[in-house]
Amino acid sequence: MKLAHESDLLPLNAAKAFEAFARLGSVTAAADELGLTASAVSHRLAQLEEFVGTKLTERRGRGLALTAEGREYLESILPAFFLLRTATSQLRFRASAHEISISAIPLFAVSWLIPRLAGFSRQNRDIDVRVTYAQNRNYSSDAADISVRFGAGAWLGYKSELVLSGAVVPVASPALLQGRDRLSGEETIAGLPLIHDESRDHWLNWFRAAGVRADHQHLSGPLFEDGLLVRAAAVSGLGAALCRLPLVADDITHGRLVVLSDRSLDDGRSYYLCTRTDRELPQMSRRFVAWMRAERDRHQPES
Repeated sequence: MKLAHESDLLPLNAAKAFEAFARLGSVTAAADELGLTASAVSHRLAQLEEFVGTKLTERRGRGLALTAEGREYLESILPAFFLLRTATSQLRFRASAHEISISAIPLFAVSWLIPRLAGFSRQNRDIDVRVTYAQNRNYSSDAADISVRFGAGAWLGYKSELVLSGAVVPVASPALLQGRDRLSGEETIAGLPLIHDESRDHWLNWFRAAGVRADHQHLSGPLFEDGLLVRAAAVSGLGAALCRLPLVADDITHGRLVVLSDRSLDDGRSYYLCTRTDRELPQMSRRFVAWMRAERDRHQPES
């Protein structure tokens, strides 16, 4: 591959002077913005013209104006300068430590985190929060300072602490139960349409724990990728689902879902608050972690 010769490289300071002059309309204004003398700006404009091999400005009265080539060149480089300013501004904003990044599983973010964020913002008006989806298929690609993950609690390069138990109970929409005989036990739940979260094994294991005979042959029904989709399907009346009570508490309170049985199933996976071990957590991120712990403890069910 042929490397660019030094003489082929765009003189960036000259291009910057040209962009400032064209945007502001005068050499003097460009000099003020760039912290240069008017003579230095004029020199850089001449340097750029020499580099591109054409006139970009022309004398009009006592000032300079863009030539047709200058206007065309300006239109071409403005998007690049806009991207450069935007990227730099975002980086400086983050570097100023006013923003913290949190990644979370979608259902946890929608049902637990977001409803409580207003409280955090009221207590921490100097912090902006950026929330993204946790890449649960590839946690190693997660670049957030703080993440809420679902699993067994052990991820290479992270410290983790329990936030929410993974135990599930069967729930369904009241609309699904209309016209059906009153549920009298776990056996009757097997007669309902079922919704599956990632695997049909969850319902199979729940029925076995309840002493109800069931096998894959009888566990038909739609299979969804994550809990957020399962919750939406259950609320719509598509079938009964196994859900974590704290994540559907609002649906139960407002009558969108009802609990079909108090029998729970815990497969060993839960929600964990995770922080990186390869760097010290910034002070503002530590405040968020402390707030998360307080919220977790405040909403812990009484034993």
